[in-house]
Amino acid sequence: MFIIAQVNEKCNDEISKVGMAEVIQTLQDGGRLNDLIAVEILKGSNEKALDILRVCGCAAVIPGTFFAPLTEVAKFYQCKPSYLLTLLNRFGITPAKTPADVMKCGFSYFLCHFDLEKRFSVSSRYTTHTMIDTQTNQKYEFTHSDKAGNFYSARVVLALAMLMYFGRVINPEAVGNEIYKRLLSSTYHDAAQQVIAERRAKQQAENKTPTAVTPDSNTAVLSDGKVTMTADFLAGIIKTAVHEAVAEFAKTMTPATPVVVESPPSNPTPTGSRSGFSKPDNWDFIVAQYEAGAITRTNAAYQTGMSVVSFDNYRKGHRHFVS
Repeated sequence: MFIIAQVNEKCNDEISKVGMAEVIQTLQDGGRLNDLIAVEILKGSNEKALDILRVCGCAAVIPGTFFAPLTEVAKFYQCKPSYLLTLLNRFGITPAKTPADVMKCGFSYFLCHFDLEKRFSVSSRYTTHTMIDTQTNQKYEFTHSDKAGNFYSARVVLALAMLMYFGRVINPEAVGNEIYKRLLSSTYHDAAQQVIAERRAKQQAENKTPTAVTPDSNTAVLSDGKVTMTADFLAGIIKTAVHEAVAEFAKTMTPATPVVVESPPSNPTPTGSRSGFSKPDNWDFIVAQYEAGAITRTNAAYQTGMSVVSFDNYRKGHRHFVS
């Protein structure tokens, strides 16, 4: 049984009213900068996403469409297809929930769906499919398993650069890292920062006193128990020197200039007692890294010398450091 995307003329400018909207809401609720940049990509058009992917050397998207087979996407990001599939499924980006951006079908059915059989001469051997343009004789090869393969839209493929963490850690020199850095200097990043600024303004308007602020992913608890916003601090760490329009970024591919951050001081194990922990010297730095999505919660807790439960309690303001 094939699950085919209901693609119409507005597919490139509108998101699915049900499935993708839920994915976007989940990412927005997370509130991290990486998640919010992914939101802007998923809300944007496939044309814009494809322009950036092509300039970055991505040949995974099948010509004449905005979709790429999962196996080819995994080759581009230099990671296993199973990792990407698990990651996308976890966010709810599936054929059933987001049919406008995910297709599950055989390769020949895919070509027929987009009426590409007249334009290309196609031959298949096992999971390798060769396409030759009948007018230009240009040759393309794609790997796709008809039994278990999905096709993903260009905006989903580009959003993966922001959503995957272990893929960048395992392959620090992979193209995914380069795209990730460049997206931090794009208008997608600017839009995400605007969302953070609007949230901060709304919180300040709703809470007249600092003690009335409820800690969330954009706040941090200081040693005196007061709550302060960290959006500016995160922006100072991650935001690049120059922001260009996406179209210009796609043409020039000017590398982003990262802000230099001094290494945190050595991390002595915090002194613990029944009354609580003393604040670790590297606390603010580690929390900022975690909030930015640069390290995992387990890693952050380890670097501060705490258990994950204690790290969460102090970060969320449920407990306060002893003076």
